[in-house]
Amino acid sequence: MYLWRWWQALAPTRQSGMGLAGILYSEIEAWARLTNRTLEKWEIDALRRIDDLYLNSKALQMKADEENSTRNAGQSPKIQIAKH
Repeated sequence: MYLWRWWQALAPTRQSGMGLAGILYSEIEAWARLTNRTLEKWEIDALRRIDDLYLNSKALQMKADEENSTRNAGQSPKIQIAKH
């Protein structure tokens, strides 16, 4: 569970430009130094794996959103009227 909290603390430090980038080793190292933590190699690997899973899920979400917007292009939005 602590690795999830660590990842949540590190996630906002990621660099982004044209898209999301993975958390860099240098960011993990700086975070560990600033928080006075000594990470084991497997913990660093786990943080990177969590980040990879996050990035993959965001990529899938963005692809689905893009496909939905392409599919719905040119269609008028559907409006539902609530009945009282």
